[in-house]
Amino acid sequence: MEIEIQWHRPIPLAKNRRIVVDRDTLPSVIPNKAGVYFFSRKYGNSFQPLYIGETKNIRGRLRGHLNNADIRDILRGIPLPGVPVKRGNKYFHFGTFVGKRGQNSDKCLDLVQKYLIEQAITQKSPLLNKQLTDIKTHSVVFSGPKKGRAIFPKTFDIPR
Repeated sequence: MEIEIQWHRPIPLAKNRRIVVDRDTLPSVIPNKAGVYFFSRKYGNSFQPLYIGETKNIRGRLRGHLNNADIRDILRGIPLPGVPVKRGNKYFHFGTFVGKRGQNSDKCLDLVQKYLIEQAITQKSPLLNKQLTDIKTHSVVFSGPKKGRAIFPKTFDIPR
């Protein structure tokens, strides 16, 4: 099965600890379509994911997130108990689901979300789950000759 996600340009949400987009001023480019999304912190030239999700309505889901006081605090860099979010400009990234005949959007989006989370964990991004706490992981270290582990990395993290 081939799943297609069409990514769009990231939307700046907060700059210099000030929210620049709120639930009432969402840019028109954010669609009422199914897809995957993530909040990020810009670090140098790269974006570090903070929260990854999937939804049937990207615009509505972002509006709901921006209505949450804890998420607004995170976007502004205000620390919450047990939430290791660093300061920096925050962005919203989204990709819309391009369904093909016979594809179940819920199943496809769930698979893509799981993949994005696994990749972010591998990159040691400080992901937050639904309760705004760290996703706990186990670190795996392979020792011995590189040829023994073949294509697999020397170290990686897996969800607990």
